[in-house]
Amino acid sequence: MKETEAALKKERGTARGIFTRKFNLFMERHGKGDPFDVLEAIHGEVVSTFRHLEEKCENLITFLEDNDQKEEVDIARKYLFDCESDRCEVLRLLSIVKNKATASGNSCQLKVEALKPPKFEGDFREYPNFKDDFVNIIVSKYGKNPFALRQCLGEKPLKVILGCEKDFEEMFKRLDKEYGDPRKLVDLVISDLKSLKVIRDGDDRGFVNMVNVIERCYLDLQKVNLQKEMNSVSIGSMVERLLPRIQKREWVMTADKISDKNELFPELLKFLLCEKRVIEYSESSVRNMKSETSNVCNVRSSQEVDDPDLYDIVKRVQEDQRSMCKTLEEMRVQFASNTISANRRTIGC
Repeated sequence: MKETEAALKKERGTARGIFTRKFNLFMERHGKGDPFDVLEAIHGEVVSTFRHLEEKCENLITFLEDNDQKEEVDIARKYLFDCESDRCEVLRLLSIVKNKATASGNSCQLKVEALKPPKFEGDFREYPNFKDDFVNIIVSKYGKNPFALRQCLGEKPLKVILGCEKDFEEMFKRLDKEYGDPRKLVDLVISDLKSLKVIRDGDDRGFVNMVNVIERCYLDLQKVNLQKEMNSVSIGSMVERLLPRIQKREWVMTADKISDKNELFPELLKFLLCEKRVIEYSESSVRNMKSETSNVCNVRSSQEVDDPDLYDIVKRVQEDQRSMCKTLEEMRVQFASNTISANRRTIGC
């Protein structure tokens, strides 16, 4: 029996030695400030060696209990308790390092505002977007929740779902029937196009507004895969009649080169968007030129200008301009005088 007890204690001592080496390694690396990943790996080894040690301690305790050695049992249990305390200390220190690493990582992350739920007020053209947003934002997080759907509806859509407010599927069926009918969307698009007026030559703002309306009509139909509805002879002719003379002439020349007439409207839209960009660029350039001219004509006194040489140059330019204006005015007066004299001579003759 003594030999068996001695053998069990020896196995326990060997296991304790391995566990102690891993415990001391962890404490050393923690003291040197190693990162969480390194300490976590060492912690795994501490846990593994402790389990082996715990098994040897339990074997010895069971043997002592079977032989009714109560004092030895108490000593063996205290031995195991001390080892468990070492293991818990390792876990405590590791938890502190992990929390610090997490807090440091979070402080470097951008705080992004939570996505706001979509809102639908009853606009037919906004319904496809609302439905997609609701599925991606709300259903993905809350599931098919009828309360969440009701919170996203305005006054008009709420009237559509009266009587089925607790049935998610039925609510969406009614909304689809009322707002999701493609024919209603096509009718709205056609109505918008018919409301457009012919653009006069030189009405750049009117032309840009017209292109914006046409582009939106096309994009609205594209949401429900009905963009081909725009690619018809009647729609194309309707848009062509709205164009000013110059753009109409250029489009006719462009259209003659298009072999595939099924792609006529997409090409027309590209043409209109290109013309719109040209107009917007031209207006921007004119504004910049006016701004630069205003800056030249409003130069302050030489005491307020940082560069005296630049001031002298601008001042000479201004004087030349005034001199030229004066000369032109004298020429205008002289020309008017000569014209009057000539008329008088003619009348006298």
